[in-house]
Amino acid sequence: MPRLNPHRATRALLRQGGAKPVAAAAVLPTDAGAAAASIFKIPNLRSHQRAAVDAALGQRELLLVLPTGGGKSLCYQLPALLQPGVTLVVSPLLAIMEEQVSRLRARGVAAARVGGGGSEGRALERLREGRLKLLYVTPEKLCAEEGALRAALQQLMAQGGGGGVARLVVDEAQCVSEWGEFRPSYTALGALREALLPGVPLTAATALGTAEVRADILRLLCMPPVAGEEVELGVVAGVAAGAAADEVNPFKAERAAAAAAAAALEDGEEHEHEHERKHEDEHERDLEERPTVLVREVRVRDNLELKVLPRDDGTGAGGLSGVVQQVAAEAAVSAGGLVYSLTRGEAEALAQQLRR
Repeated sequence: MPRLNPHRATRALLRQGGAKPVAAAAVLPTDAGAAAASIFKIPNLRSHQRAAVDAALGQRELLLVLPTGGGKSLCYQLPALLQPGVTLVVSPLLAIMEEQVSRLRARGVAAARVGGGGSEGRALERLREGRLKLLYVTPEKLCAEEGALRAALQQLMAQGGGGGVARLVVDEAQCVSEWGEFRPSYTALGALREALLPGVPLTAATALGTAEVRADILRLLCMPPVAGEEVELGVVAGVAAGAAADEVNPFKAERAAAAAAAAALEDGEEHEHEHERKHEDEHERDLEERPTVLVREVRVRDNLELKVLPRDDGTGAGGLSGVVQQVAAEAAVSAGGLVYSLTRGEAEALAQQLRR
């Protein structure tokens, strides 16, 4: 595998997709910090972002546990621009997919989405032609056994090389867990990555980092275990925050050995089965020697207050609308607020009650 050339990868990015290059394209970034500054206009990466980006550039499996607003998206968008191939992002919410794709395109990044309508045909054409850096998909669309997306991904995986799938990102990964925000389609992603995307490293991103959710994410997405469970801000399991990408890349020796083995195989096809067995043994050893990197930020939000209030099924003061009005009055809410409901019908009924 050739040495990563971020300069070349970023230059190619700015030529792709017909997007207008960013203003700083004249000075092409050669590392993560420079790319963050020139493309995303972020002068300095946070310590956990640097650790996550370095781990991703080192081809490590990554479990990213950051609170809302912690900069999770940059942790996989930035490596996507510095590596050849396309990064596949699984997201459960169409609105978030559309927002992120729009923002990336505005910065000159070749990004698209598949799922929820839109110009899917155009997106898949760009995918097959190798002209995308990030492709956002819904879990249902990705897990569909038949369809143009599955065929396009199979084609990319068969081609291999720098034009294939660089990384699979599972955003809102807590949806895989019954302890989190369970979504059935997420449970198929583990088997799908092994069948459709073998060898492609995975990033699982979530804001719900309880021990039960983390354990389910690792198990159900077929990720290696984490070496060391307690991780604080700026410290990762197995990797020091801020380490250079070369320092967190444990694949150098394996790549050299694999290249030598591949050269030896040219002497005859009789070594094919031996090579396959060796590859399987190396894969098992990789799972043991290269644990998943956990980047986790623990944040205490003093501005949040949690209460459990009783309610009944009526429409009076003890009903849901009455409780909501009581909370709003106590908090002196005048500019509006958010009320989460389990079902759409319940949300619409509550909205009608609050309007009266």
